[in-house]
Amino acid sequence: MAHLFSIKTEQQVEALKERDDFLREHPELREFQRKIDDRLRRAGSAHNRLVVIYEMMMDSLWELNAKLREASAILR
Repeated sequence: MAHLFSIKTEQQVEALKERDDFLREHPELREFQRKIDDRLRRAGSAHNRLVVIYEMMMDSLWELNAKLREASAILR
């Protein structure tokens, strides 16, 4: 848990432990989490981190939307 050096609250400690437990149960998501961590690490400020999270969420939603459109087209 090398990421614990940057924690500021007990809530953050608990959240990171829960995340680590989840990733142990779902190792297929480790690479995705690594990408998230890398982007957040380079974001700098807290504001920029929120922007990065927002952008990543929107990218995922656009990707999901495209897949749903494809599935919908197949079902027609």
